[in-house]
Amino acid sequence: KDLDEAISITQAQMTWDGMFASLGGNDVHPPLHHIVLWVLAHTLGTGEWVMRAPSILAGTLLIPALYALAHVLWDRRAGLLAAAMGSVAPFLVWYAQEARMYALVTLLATLATAALVRFLRTGRGAWLFVIAAGGALYTQYYAYLLVVAQVALAAAILRDQRRHLARLALACAALALVAAPWLPVILRDFR
Repeated sequence: KDLDEAISITQAQMTWDGMFASLGGNDVHPPLHHIVLWVLAHTLGTGEWVMRAPSILAGTLLIPALYALAHVLWDRRAGLLAAAMGSVAPFLVWYAQEARMYALVTLLATLATAALVRFLRTGRGAWLFVIAAGGALYTQYYAYLLVVAQVALAAAILRDQRRHLARLALACAALALVAAPWLPVILRDFR
């Protein structure tokens, strides 16, 4: 744990170009969380609370996001139960304290899932899915697996609803455009 956080904090203190060069060598992760830490380090310093603040904020915002997801899937009571369980879940509490990207990707993945469920139910809000899923893709590579699974499931659910399926295709195209600038780095990292 300490070594991972040390890598994040060290990268946050580098020059902008140095940080991006380091992402491909020492810490193979997409840049969103690193950019946030870099901005904080260069404006507020690298104190422990400053470097952990993005994870603390993401972990805190995860609680209402869990509520929203369970509420949209089931009902208000399920939302309250999900929020309560999320507030004491050991891994979520742990990641909310760590100067790494895990709390942020969990928040973004939860928001993307809630947005996609809302889209499947109402046909509206696909852009919320694009924003949250795009953020997740730029935070952690495992988010690609989640987004591919989400889109495949949504396409299967919407297979007979051409209008909604077309909106999903547009959302996927927008998501591909969002992810495209980082594609050369992904290909380099996975060689």
